[in-house]
Amino acid sequence: MEKAAAFVLSMSLTATLLFTGSDACNGVPFISTADVCQPAIIGAAMSELCAATLGVTTTPHEVTAYVAAAAVDAAQSYRATRRVANDEIDDPSAPEGLAGACEACLYKYDAALGVLDFVADHLQSCALGDISRDFTTAAATIDDCATLVLPIAANSSLYAMIVGDRDRTVLAVRLAVLM
Repeated sequence: MEKAAAFVLSMSLTATLLFTGSDACNGVPFISTADVCQPAIIGAAMSELCAATLGVTTTPHEVTAYVAAAAVDAAQSYRATRRVANDEIDDPSAPEGLAGACEACLYKYDAALGVLDFVADHLQSCALGDISRDFTTAAATIDDCATLVLPIAANSSLYAMIVGDRDRTVLAVRLAVLM
């Protein structure tokens, strides 16, 4: 498990170094995932998700690497959720109203993915000032989708995926705040 986590973090760090041109962003702290994922730092609810997303190592890295890794993880999850929502639109056995909620969610997910692309551009140029606010916007957009699906399919795997996406985005917010 430790090797797999180190591999995931290594790939994320490589992507971040490519984003930033291998230069550290001025003033951004270096910290290990073992430290950053502690409940006292990231919050009790996010600690487990943080460790699962970033892995747990004692080697310190720039926080931007963790933010980039969380953003990549969120974007991948968003895309998977979009596929499921799209399938629900075409499912004649889906609960009444779910297709309309899913159509609205697809637009919301497109908007949230756009925010993540915007954040990636900011990470690349070390323009870090508004990144936590941008992630907060994405989290609110995903939460709007959860609000649409909740009364129709609260016990569905789609709803669980949407809530997971929101949590992944909140993790990115909390990591971005550390920059």
